[in-house]
Amino acid sequence: MILCNIRFLQSTCFIIMFLLILIPQSWGQEHEHESDQDQEKEHADQEIHEFKNWRIGIGFGQSYLPAGDHTTDKVAILVIPTIGLDIQYWFNPKFGIALKNELEIISYVIDVDQENEIEREYPLITVLVAMYKLKKGPSFYLGAGIEYEQNKNFYIAKAGIEYELELGNHWDVTPEFYYFNKDGDFGGIGVAVTFGKRF
Repeated sequence: MILCNIRFLQSTCFIIMFLLILIPQSWGQEHEHESDQDQEKEHADQEIHEFKNWRIGIGFGQSYLPAGDHTTDKVAILVIPTIGLDIQYWFNPKFGIALKNELEIISYVIDVDQENEIEREYPLITVLVAMYKLKKGPSFYLGAGIEYEQNKNFYIAKAGIEYELELGNHWDVTPEFYYFNKDGDFGGIGVAVTFGKRF
């Protein structure tokens, strides 16, 4: 039953990713039919809105990590609250790099196999990612880094999607969905909301 719930959770996450891609494209198609006067005004507004290379954001989220013995019914999902700091540099409106940092604000134990457990106490995750942004759409990222923890450090790979919603004056709020894998042995998913500023 828990495995079914995990599959349902994965299916739901893929649907959310699909909608994040589809909705901005539909919105863009509706606005292609604006009058010439509205298009000229939008072009003038874009010139005023100059491109900013740097973005810093503070985020809050949760990671979901399957835990327990997968050979029996003792499978659970750990819900791990996180706070994060994103430092991004965009070379142009499409391509950028980012240092994504997260602090897991909880202690927990991971069952590696039937005999071994790994205790995690407030691990700090630092991942360097490459980013690609669709025009008027979401950004995708992929990268690798390290999870620092006093008992054992893990290598971590991370891939995700985020959608930047502008609030004005280069402030934004950005919902994010991601997948991560630690040491190639176990992985999970996460969601976050980041409040950012471009400069």
